[in-house]
Amino acid sequence: MADTKMIKEVKHLSLIELLYNPANNNFYYSIPLYQRDYSWKKENISEFINDIFEAYDDYQKNKKNNYFFGSIITVSEDKEKYSLIDGQQRLTTFILFIKILNDDFNDYISKINIVNNNQQFRIASLTIFINNCIWVDIGNKKCKLISEKTDDTSKLIDVILDNSTNSNSILYKNLEHLKNFYNDLKIEYKDSFNLLEFIEFTLKNIEFVKVETNSRESALKIFSILNTRGLELTSTDIIKAEAMNCIPESQHKDFESKWKSLEKKAYDLNTSLEALFRYYTIMYDKNNIKGTNNENIKKLWQDKDKWDAIKEFEKFTNCYEYILNLEDAYIWCLRHLLIMGKNAYTWIPAIITMKFKDYNDAEIIEIAKFLTKWHWLHLINGYTIEKIKAFNFSVIEAIYNQENIKNILEIKPRIILYEGQNMEGLSKNACKYLRTCNFYQCKWGKAFLYFIHNKVLLEKVLTASVEFIPMKSIMEIEHIYPQNPKEDEWLKCSENFKNVLGNLTILPSRDNKKVGTDIDKKIEVYKSKLFMYTPQLSENEHWTDEKIKLRTEELIEDFCNYIDIIYYKEN
Repeated sequence: MADTKMIKEVKHLSLIELLYNPANNNFYYSIPLYQRDYSWKKENISEFINDIFEAYDDYQKNKKNNYFFGSIITVSEDKEKYSLIDGQQRLTTFILFIKILNDDFNDYISKINIVNNNQQFRIASLTIFINNCIWVDIGNKKCKLISEKTDDTSKLIDVILDNSTNSNSILYKNLEHLKNFYNDLKIEYKDSFNLLEFIEFTLKNIEFVKVETNSRESALKIFSILNTRGLELTSTDIIKAEAMNCIPESQHKDFESKWKSLEKKAYDLNTSLEALFRYYTIMYDKNNIKGTNNENIKKLWQDKDKWDAIKEFEKFTNCYEYILNLEDAYIWCLRHLLIMGKNAYTWIPAIITMKFKDYNDAEIIEIAKFLTKWHWLHLINGYTIEKIKAFNFSVIEAIYNQENIKNILEIKPRIILYEGQNMEGLSKNACKYLRTCNFYQCKWGKAFLYFIHNKVLLEKVLTASVEFIPMKSIMEIEHIYPQNPKEDEWLKCSENFKNVLGNLTILPSRDNKKVGTDIDKKIEVYKSKLFMYTPQLSENEHWTDEKIKLRTEELIEDFCNYIDIIYYKEN
């Protein structure tokens, strides 16, 4: 348990209390030099604002549920300055979001006629609240959130004031993402949305725990302890701070530059330093994925020169980039499996370690195919992704020891070694299950369809139009024959065939909503898509049970060929 002497005060605060004190609003939050840059992605922004709208909608229904948004860890530097040790990403995003609410609020009050004193007081109060949550000094535009890094504060202020001309900056992009999501969600929640009530909910009913400490050392220690307890707090800031403490101060600037370039590369690769450090530690210690990255890195780097260590991690990151750029459907299939949960990533350090240990591309792809086969045999036969983890770690161990490919391909998973299964039985069961299951309800169904739709790469028909389709919520499983068809629809299929594999494809969610049950729209959309196996429908060729059955067998047979198992026909 943390030494309570390190903690000055713990406060349970609403968002407005976190950002505004009517008695003395001269305080502000300062982001230390060693902190990583603001780096939230579109997915983080989507989750952020969807959570707020869902919490607001729930509050509207019962008028009593507040929404806890996490912890903020600070150091009390003086009466006005709080160094922000944890919470930068959320607090920066809230500043951007309050700016959007302020714009919407100003537009709202410009169009209404205030008819009574209660309305006037409510609007005046919100005006004060909103402005004082963004600014310490409204007149001089001194921001509530500043950075010790040169120019970062001015960039935030420019975005808030609509003065930013850099449309490529992460602040500008996330402001635009917030605007778009906010406007879409206002429409989605139009039955319950009221602007003034939504602003009041955001300011007064979103809650934080603010932990104030007496020193940065205490804050970092608390941060590390909280992280060890399993809270979702980033540990790379701690790794960085502790590494910088081990090198001469004269090298801090160069180290900061190196670290910033790694953060940018991680962002460009659509991942995070936390994830890359996790893969890096697994490469070294296959039997210890528990505990924080910080703890594992300290153990790995305790006898290493920190410059040599960070250069090695940079090499590992470059290997990750190389793997992502390989145009190979087996690696793409494994990437799609990340939707399966926290243990689905354990194939990644295996493939990266191969590049790190100088295996060639053909060998890397051979092992990717090997891992793909066993991942799918596990999933389709009803085993959890947890069952494959130990197998992946055995593969990593062999790769790290630079064993030859033949030996690696002979590694067997525990379902073969200890549970009495064999390849023939697993393959037969897989074919039978794919043929008979309610595929629409399979939690891995979307990943399966993504892999099948990458058939073109396995056939080595590489064109500029073929790209990796990321596993995102914007893609949905689409019924070719609708679940609820219109009366007199020309499609003639029985109820039993609606949810089988052969009657399903994938489409972007907007297209999925567009087509609905309208066959003319289906024909139009299907013709415009490059995805393999999406049938080219026409009004002259009815979509029938027989065609669904034939398409199901085609998909199963091709899938078996792709992962190199025997295809078993229906008895």
